[in-house]
Amino acid sequence: MDIEDFIDAELGALLIAPVQVNSQGTEEHENVLEEGYSKDSQQIVRFLMTLKKPKGMTQGEFCAFQKCALKYAVIDKQLYWVGSKNVPSRVVIDSLEKRSEILKGLHEDCRHKG
Repeated sequence: MDIEDFIDAELGALLIAPVQVNSQGTEEHENVLEEGYSKDSQQIVRFLMTLKKPKGMTQGEFCAFQKCALKYAVIDKQLYWVGSKNVPSRVVIDSLEKRSEILKGLHEDCRHKG
């Protein structure tokens, strides 16, 4: 790894997400994502926005969760898996119905017969 790859990796390691605070002084992070995301995805978003350990997790579970969660970002109410230098970021689709809809649309767009 050369110095430029190292700098790119280090700069990309920190993701900052805005947290909105309501009038009672508590953080609002519910319903940040569009409908159709799993509880696991919602938990990742809550962590990314608050950087607090989810309740009920052991330290070992939290370390593994944190390592996984930091590979994601929230942009325009959608969860993205953050790619690397050579791999673009990808939107996360948890809903099987939405996945099927997307695949069907792609199938129709390429004018495939059958």
